[in-house]
Amino acid sequence: LSPRTVSLVPRLSHLSSFPTYLPPSIMLASMGNLDQLDDMLVASLWPAERVLVGMKVSKRLRKALLLGASRVVFHGTAEKQEGSSAQKVCADLMRFQSKDVHLEIQIRSSYHLKGIILDSIGEKDVYSHLSFNDTKLDMEDIQQLSRKLGYTANLSHLEIRANSLVDNVGVDILSTGLKTLRNLNKLILVSCNIRDLGAASIATTIDQGLFQLDTLDMGCNSIESHGASRVLSSLRRCKSLRHLNLRSNLIGDRGAIFFASLLCETFQQPSAGDVDSKVELPWAKLSSVNLSRNQISANACNALAEGLPLLPSLSSLDLGCNHIEDEGASKLSPGIAACSSLTTTNLNDGAIGDEGITCLAEALCKRKNSKIAHIHLAKNMITDEGGASLVAFPQSFCAVLGC
Repeated sequence: LSPRTVSLVPRLSHLSSFPTYLPPSIMLASMGNLDQLDDMLVASLWPAERVLVGMKVSKRLRKALLLGASRVVFHGTAEKQEGSSAQKVCADLMRFQSKDVHLEIQIRSSYHLKGIILDSIGEKDVYSHLSFNDTKLDMEDIQQLSRKLGYTANLSHLEIRANSLVDNVGVDILSTGLKTLRNLNKLILVSCNIRDLGAASIATTIDQGLFQLDTLDMGCNSIESHGASRVLSSLRRCKSLRHLNLRSNLIGDRGAIFFASLLCETFQQPSAGDVDSKVELPWAKLSSVNLSRNQISANACNALAEGLPLLPSLSSLDLGCNHIEDEGASKLSPGIAACSSLTTTNLNDGAIGDEGITCLAEALCKRKNSKIAHIHLAKNMITDEGGASLVAFPQSFCAVLGC
């Protein structure tokens, strides 16, 4: 357990030694016996900033949340018979008058609770985080969510996972509400059946005002090179972007080359010469890029090797599960070695053999001040001979060569 997190499992038989004070971050997961907990437990919840609760919530816990919690998270499933309890808790939480209270609502695999949460979004702007994970959002739900987003000006995190947005139709409806979220930092649309038309709608929405994005995750969709190009072009206006995740799509070589060309276009302009001006450029704060499982081959590696080192803050690069092969690894190696802030690289399952890994090792050896700490190379075709070439690297790092 971390020092700031306490996890309470469903069966608690001994509370005599339970601490009188819990750290600010408290997790209560899937507990059906909360009514039997001692008053001491409830009292210790009052200073909590975050509480994760299952849907069977006792009156004592509801009171504790109302009196002491400044941030509340519902996390877990809820069956229909538990819906009334959840609805009561939502109603109580909606009575909060303090502007300092922000609710983080996370729903997973709960088809009944999604309606309760959507209905609870009202004119009191208390939501900072909304997450719908495998909740079978239908078109009516998406329309309702889009309308209600207009009441959540303080929303900083919107996450929709494993819900089909029916590509262009659903994304278009959702985009109408997204346009009102001027404080949105994290937009996560994973496994939502988004294709190029839907990606274009998201790109248009970003162009129209989502300039504060810190994180964009559109992984596990069916976005091809055209849709990816639209999204990447729009992100040039997001100067605070730190995390870009397009894993498990279909952007291919064209999408990867277009991304690299944007980087070159941005950082090779005359005004990008000094450090002070570079900080204000698009992509300057980008620290993690995930393009794994995107059908990228050796044909795009020259462009990536030229563009990626231009990112001054890049610390994590994931190109795993692509068709890199020895040729691509040889082309990528100088670029990876030239990334000044890069600490972690993933080239898992890229059909890379001894020749490719030897080129990577040689490139890293030439870079005396490399910050590389982890290189993931599992599920490649590297023999003992290729692995031995990494031993010559003068600096300490971890190469993961597992099966």
